[in-house]
Amino acid sequence: MQILAFLIAAFWIVVGVTPALADAHFSQQTGKLNIRLEPGFATRKIDVWYHQPEGTNASTPIVFILHGAGLNARRVRNNWIDIADKKGFIVLAPRFNSSSFTRIKGYNYGNVQGKPKKKWTFSIIEEIFDQVRAANGLNARFYDIFGHSGGAQFLHRMVFFMPEARFRTAVAANSGFYTFPDFDIAYPYGLKKTILTPSSIRRSFGRRLIIMLGTRDVDENACRFKKRCRHVCDVLTCGSC
Repeated sequence: MQILAFLIAAFWIVVGVTPALADAHFSQQTGKLNIRLEPGFATRKIDVWYHQPEGTNASTPIVFILHGAGLNARRVRNNWIDIADKKGFIVLAPRFNSSSFTRIKGYNYGNVQGKPKKKWTFSIIEEIFDQVRAANGLNARFYDIFGHSGGAQFLHRMVFFMPEARFRTAVAANSGFYTFPDFDIAYPYGLKKTILTPSSIRRSFGRRLIIMLGTRDVDENACRFKKRCRHVCDVLTCGSC
């Protein structure tokens, strides 16, 4: 088995593709990649569920879809297949599994506190983008990105911390709660005790971030809502909810 693995790696090097990029190559129209990451990232490998429409070429755009707390990257990829085929874009749905990422801090909060930038979970999106482009001969300079629930929490915080990221439009749908640009409130509710400053987030406000809310997501008696509400009010010292 070791000899076989060596021969496979040697083949990819001979044809000009590193083993890491081979992991990011689309072998079928709809499938899963297991992408290797360099040392220094928050994890060494990450699964990415993908779909490419018929007629994909070098100019086909890329859209990332970020799952919620259910970690159901395959299902969210499947939900986007029809629209991807109609509109002609590639879907990439990475799975931030609980074994590699501390459930809330490592995914929703981006793993930013006390960590170098390469350890931020946000940085993995940019790395996936680079590897998929290189492995599949794509020339997209930008990507669009959509996050639901926990993915929306991840995404709007990514805009704060990485405004230089190459997204064109970021859509955060139904986030459980938000980080506010307030440096008197501790992260993740505000930006106190982060590396960010009032001047550094100016660039974030120049990026295209769309916030989506469900019109029926209004049950104030929902158990999780009341629990979160009490916690946020404690943090903001704003009295009872």
